[in-house]
Amino acid sequence: MDFLADLAKAGVFTALFAILGWGFVYANSRALARQGEVNSITAFVEKMLQEIADETNKFWKASASGEPDPSSSKLYNAFIVFRCNFIEDKVRLMNERSRSAWHGKVKHEVFEDDVVDIIAKIRDAATLDSEDAAGVADKYARVIEVNYLSQSLYSTIHDFLRVRYMDGNHERYHDPLG
Repeated sequence: MDFLADLAKAGVFTALFAILGWGFVYANSRALARQGEVNSITAFVEKMLQEIADETNKFWKASASGEPDPSSSKLYNAFIVFRCNFIEDKVRLMNERSRSAWHGKVKHEVFEDDVVDIIAKIRDAATLDSEDAAGVADKYARVIEVNYLSQSLYSTIHDFLRVRYMDGNHERYHDPLG
């Protein structure tokens, strides 16, 4: 007991508590910075999805009123593919940044697979037969499908973030036994 009293008089406990406090503050600030980064990626993905939906609406609306020239079809395809690839990269980064030893119950692989599947569906729905737009019977259905898939992707991201950061209980991304 005298040994502990000597350590206390020497200030060892004070230094130890200060170091532990600094460690806690550092870990907490890193977690908050990562969450801020994930939130900004989410806002960026939402903006990109809106751009895809707007461009899809413009392209298919123009093709309904007349035959677009082949170069507009190629530009449209390039626009959609670029945006979809960019979203896929950003969501993978978001998934990586949201990993944590404290949240081992989150199913990151399931989330990433779901996102890649939805992005592929968006890419297909938006660009399928766009080089022959006159041959597409229901152009408005195409726009509605892209809008629906965009909303589905955003909902998937939101559900994942709810599980990861808001301690939600979405079955698909939460492993109750994990």
